[in-house]
Amino acid sequence: MLGPGHTDTDLAILVPDARVWFLGDVIEQTGPPMYGSGSYPLAWPDALRGLLREIRSDDVIVPGHGSVVDRAFVQAQASQLQAVAEEIRAAHDAGIAPDDVRLGRSLQEYWPESFLRSAVRDAYARLSDG
Repeated sequence: MLGPGHTDTDLAILVPDARVWFLGDVIEQTGPPMYGSGSYPLAWPDALRGLLREIRSDDVIVPGHGSVVDRAFVQAQASQLQAVAEEIRAAHDAGIAPDDVRLGRSLQEYWPESFLRSAVRDAYARLSDG
């Protein structure tokens, strides 16, 4: 079962005899994963780690956008998403208001500002609910 990540309706399909995964927007190859549209920035890394427990090193992975990728690509994207989640959680725990959150330089160089603002907004909303 795939937990919430890009959305709460993400779908992962494995064609077992071919070892091909179709992961939709849970993985994006043409650019950074897009936050927004009801994304789950704090849970997304866990969704990918759950998939990584099932994905074999020689499996083929078809992302929602872009060319076919491998397991290492998914691991790297999970690490990037984890970095965003950790910085947002730290800002929230420090009492920083959502509009005042400034994520690290390496994250700002990778993600457009609008994506990061969406990640902060969605994460804070979920942290406030919990």
